[in-house]
Amino acid sequence: DEMEKEYFDKEIIKLFSDEVFIDGGGFDGDTVRKFIKVSNGVFKEIHTFEPDKKSQRKIKLFLKEENDERIKLHPVGLGNKNQEVFFSNSGTAGSKISRESGLKIKLVALDKHIYNNKPTLIKFDIEGAEADAINGMKKIMKNFKPKLAICLYHKPADLWKIPLLIKKINPRYK
Repeated sequence: DEMEKEYFDKEIIKLFSDEVFIDGGGFDGDTVRKFIKVSNGVFKEIHTFEPDKKSQRKIKLFLKEENDERIKLHPVGLGNKNQEVFFSNSGTAGSKISRESGLKIKLVALDKHIYNNKPTLIKFDIEGAEADAINGMKKIMKNFKPKLAICLYHKPADLWKIPLLIKKINPRYK
């Protein structure tokens, strides 16, 4: 299936039985479903991060069906530090941090929130907040060097800025 290759191309990403998968931008659970399928359900933990209320409801329904305590929903966004920000709660894949919104959400830094879980695979599709979220997981990247699947299409400059940022944090990344 071509869509599985989006984050889990077997040529690039080798999956192991003890994966701790971080899904930044959980939307409706679509990527978690793909991960469960490509891993044949063999993994240690899945942590999906989604601040949008409508999307959270969809993930909760899916998690109820799955009934697997290894999969956890974190109803927060990802950033470079723990803080509150304004957010457009649109219930779409495009929900994002927005000054035009009156709604606030919590952002967390992965280093502070999930460091002890020792993430092995991290996917970010978080509407332009990718660089901030990377800056919020420098310790994880330095100490565990998880596999990364980071979207670069939200801001044109991210095409070169994000790879340079990753390399600066941990030069062992290819």
